Amino acid sequence: MKRTWFITGTDTSAGKTVLSVLLTRFLVQLGRPVHAVKPICSGARADPEALQEALLVRVPIDKINPWFFTPPISPARAAKLSGHEVTLADVLAFLRPHQEIEGELIIEGAGGILSPLGIDFDNRELFVALRARPILVCPNRLGMINQARLAWEAVPLNLRPLTAIFINEFGPADASTPSNVVDLADFLPPEQTFVLPTCPNWGTCPIPPVLTQFIQWADNPPANV
Repeated sequence: MKRTWFITGTDTSAGKTVLSVLLTRFLVQLGRPVHAVKPICSGARADPEALQEALLVRVPIDKINPWFFTPPISPARAAKLSGHEVTLADVLAFLRPHQEIEGELIIEGAGGILSPLGIDFDNRELFVALRARPILVCPNRLGMINQARLAWEAVPLNLRPLTAIFINEFGPADASTPSNVVDLADFLPPEQTFVLPTCPNWGTCPIPPVLTQFIQWADNPPANV
């Protein structure tokens, strides 16, 4: 089986790496071939290094993250300041050979779904060009319902039945946290919504059962899509 997942979110620090690492670890645990990359990042390489650690086979960091820029700002701006240009064609040329390898390909984006990644594209344009299945990550905090709905509206209509929403509870809770998931079900499909429970140290925490539920859903896509 060949399948591409594109993990994006409602914003930066939404929990994309948390989910990317846990999902990679889980697929490895299931014995499924899996490849994980974060093509573009800026500021620090902690995210791609976490993906590197999650893989069963040691992969050089430049094969996971070929575009890294030091300034801790958006990748598109960081690239410009560093004197580089990253185009959609460049990134597709890196990713498409990965899509031809048997197994699951996990691609972690940068920032939110509409954050620019290069001179002519953002996360959405990248996953559409790849025909990848999107995963939206949203932190469970005040404002989550608005943010999740906006991100959902940004997903093309034809991809929405194949899109998963992960509510990330790894951050600090607030007064809205207990009711957000219930309220969100009035607006987004609950069968496509999954809650990632909190854990003191996500780098070492056990694989949450919700990922089993997610894989069961993912393995049975709608027949008419």
